[in-house]
Amino acid sequence: MLNRLRKMTSLMTIIMLFVTCFVFSVSVTASPTEKHVLFLEPLTPDYPINQLYEQGVKNSLNKNTAYKFSYSYEYLDLARYPNDEGYLENVAQYFKAKYQNKQPDFIITEVDLYSLLSNYGPDIFPNVPIIMDWIEDSQSLMPMPSNYVVMPRSIEIEENVKLILQTRPLTKTIYMVVGDSANERNLVKRIVKVQKNMRIR
Repeated sequence: MLNRLRKMTSLMTIIMLFVTCFVFSVSVTASPTEKHVLFLEPLTPDYPINQLYEQGVKNSLNKNTAYKFSYSYEYLDLARYPNDEGYLENVAQYFKAKYQNKQPDFIITEVDLYSLLSNYGPDIFPNVPIIMDWIEDSQSLMPMPSNYVVMPRSIEIEENVKLILQTRPLTKTIYMVVGDSANERNLVKRIVKVQKNMRIR
């Protein structure tokens, strides 16, 4: 949870810098300029962190009164269709038809959709700025097109464990629930290493 909150804070800060440099570079007019933001999420919308994150971004963007923002949301279901190239191809065709005549001004997404965007992104969203959150130990950072802004981050397992032990000193056992994706299997290896170094169970 702490890492998710840190992700939200760091991502929102960089988004504001990005938007200031690239989206807000036009002169201020009497009426607000309209900008459309697409949130492109790899999982279904019933995760509270998605709702909090999206609302935090919107709150930050809406502080700039020179612009009127509109938003759209696309939630894929990669938990049900992991590594399914046919699913990604169908999603890409749908996105291309949907956004062909009305492209977003920029897209906010994360590394889990790298495969979709690297294979189909230039055809679906040509030259649209894409802000991508990248977990450093999930996979190697690839060379990205010039319209991508990549924000690497790492999951601070040891720091989180220390925080738990500091705030709950009577803790005897810490349970961590993770999935079975390649990213999460790498995370488990790091958790085991931290466990051995800190002599915890």
